[in-house]
Amino acid sequence: MTRAHLRPAIVGLALAALVPLAACSSDDDGGASSPDTVVGSSSTPGTPPPCVSLTPGVVVPETEALVRFTPEGVCPGYVTVQTGTTVSWENDDDVAHDVVVAQAGAAIVTQTVGPGEVWGYEFTDPGMFDYTTDALPDFRGVVEVQALGI
Repeated sequence: MTRAHLRPAIVGLALAALVPLAACSSDDDGGASSPDTVVGSSSTPGTPPPCVSLTPGVVVPETEALVRFTPEGVCPGYVTVQTGTTVSWENDDDVAHDVVVAQAGAAIVTQTVGPGEVWGYEFTDPGMFDYTTDALPDFRGVVEVQALGI
């Protein structure tokens, strides 16, 4: 099967997995490297994030590659970016939570994000990456990283 044939299946499976978990609307580097730094803070910790839906496969710029989370929700659940883009996670809760980025089931990086903090991770290689946060233990999000020019 070609990559073009696999994408609809992968996107479909990811969406099917996210629909029941999406609470928004009501030691391998995996080729990724990161400046693991806190890059900002939010204004209202403890409030659910507004849900802005992103269409899987539609590449968003770094300024829109922001995942906001609380124990009530994670938005968005699927982010598509190009290689070299930093995806950020914003903790809108009033307690610290861990974010784990993984590829093929192996954790690449785990970062504790404090209340109101924003943490960014730069994806340098193409691929499909999962992310989780202990704020919502059963939630699994996806970062799809496309090579430049695709």
